[in-house]
Amino acid sequence: MDDELKYSYASKPRAVQTNRSKGLRDPADRPPGKPAQPNIMYDPRIVRGSVFAAHTMISPRRGSNNNNSNNKPKKRRSQSGQKTNIFESPKIASYASAPISLEANLIEQAPAVSDREQFSQTDEFVRYITPTKKIATTDGKFQRPKVGVDSGTQIEPSDKLFNFDVEVKPLLNVLVNKTLAQALAEVKEEMEMKNIIHERKVLLDSKADMARVDRELEDKAKEAFRQKEEKKREQELKREQARVMKEKVLAWQVAHETTKKAIAQMTLTLEAKGVFYNPLHRELTEWLSSEIYDGSDTKLQLRQLASALLDNMLFESLRRESLLARLLPHEQEALVRITLKDPVLVPIVDEEGATTSTTELTVIGPVALSRLDSLTAIEDKLQAWVTENVGAGASIPLGGLLSFLNLAESI
Repeated sequence: MDDELKYSYASKPRAVQTNRSKGLRDPADRPPGKPAQPNIMYDPRIVRGSVFAAHTMISPRRGSNNNNSNNKPKKRRSQSGQKTNIFESPKIASYASAPISLEANLIEQAPAVSDREQFSQTDEFVRYITPTKKIATTDGKFQRPKVGVDSGTQIEPSDKLFNFDVEVKPLLNVLVNKTLAQALAEVKEEMEMKNIIHERKVLLDSKADMARVDRELEDKAKEAFRQKEEKKREQELKREQARVMKEKVLAWQVAHETTKKAIAQMTLTLEAKGVFYNPLHRELTEWLSSEIYDGSDTKLQLRQLASALLDNMLFESLRRESLLARLLPHEQEALVRITLKDPVLVPIVDEEGATTSTTELTVIGPVALSRLDSLTAIEDKLQAWVTENVGAGASIPLGGLLSFLNLAESI
């Protein structure tokens, strides 16, 4: 047995067999005549894990006894033999499904007092007869008639029903104690209010002092900042003045060299533009130019006026010829009746200038017309006919009747 468990050496290296079945680990189950394969993975002499937690190795000589003992069923250790840990908290049953009643702590547990109702009447109602002879009280409201039995009770001192001094003493003690307690509470409240007012005044004074200190510091900071800005402005002003002075000196140096040339050139330029001139020569030039310009303007105005008059004469002549060609196509003189295509509304005006009515003209005539009549004569004849036939109050439209005539036909 000892020879089989010893480590053996092989000249040729062999691969480690890791898929060996668990049953072949036991030497008794190994086939006869086949040597055991060395494998440290299944060697019980190799300690795996922490060496401090390793169990004491079993001697190979007592292997047979151990094998016999391993075949016996192991007994389970009773849980009662396990040691309890003092640092572990005991398990507490869950109260999730067990509601706890708090009425005993929230509701006053007062003993039930039995009561009963009883009615008694000792005073009579005051009868009041209203005008309608109905029973009512003194205030006029209706009240039901009295019910019950009148009764009376008289307590004599000899009955010794109760001792007034003894019975009243607890009530008097309560009243006195309550009064004193209320007075003491009011005194304490007044003292507390005085203390609060005093502390508030002290607090407001301290806040006012702190605010005053803050304002002083702020004023000092503002003054320092103002002085700093003032110094900056003064320095900037000095630098600006120095720069301007340098520019002026440079400009003066440049201008001093070019002044002579500029004066000569400017004199020639002003003479050429007429700023420097001979007064006599200028007066003669202005007189000639004014005479020429005025004469030319007058001639142009006369020419425009003549052109406008000629255009007006041509327009009036063409208008007269076209009107006579329609009214007197073949005759020199005739009575003409004019039929208007669009009626003309002629308002009738009274003596005060107010329009009283309106007359609609569709036909004018007969009116005696001649080819020698001018447009003014024709307009006068038409207005005379309207005044004669319509009335003296007929208002002639502005521009005359000829400006509103839209001739349809002439007879």
